[in-house]
Amino acid sequence: MAYRAQAQESVVRRMQERVDDTRSRLAQIQTEQRNRASSIKRIEEKRGQSETTTAEQKELEGMLAQVKARFDADANKEQETQAKLIESEEQLRLEQAKLGGLQDQLDRLEKLLETLGNPK
Repeated sequence: MAYRAQAQESVVRRMQERVDDTRSRLAQIQTEQRNRASSIKRIEEKRGQSETTTAEQKELEGMLAQVKARFDADANKEQETQAKLIESEEQLRLEQAKLGGLQDQLDRLEKLLETLGNPK
């Protein structure tokens, strides 16, 4: 029984690491997305300025298309990572509940052994 509880503690630790890693990855993606959104805004503002030449306009269009494509691709990655985080958090809760059940069983067994070892 104690071995099962230790094994379950390992499972919970691994699940917690997975959740933490996924949260970190999601935060990084979201930061990159905010930066790309700012870049898109700056490029669009610069493109709208009347003093830009035709060559600059073409260059800005190319840059804008590239940044927007990356933004869209990472929007999908952000959604996938968010879904993975939700799934991982749910799995962590289930594993924590299993661990809690095992710990409760161990506590009851210890009390029973104490009672049997020290009859009044």
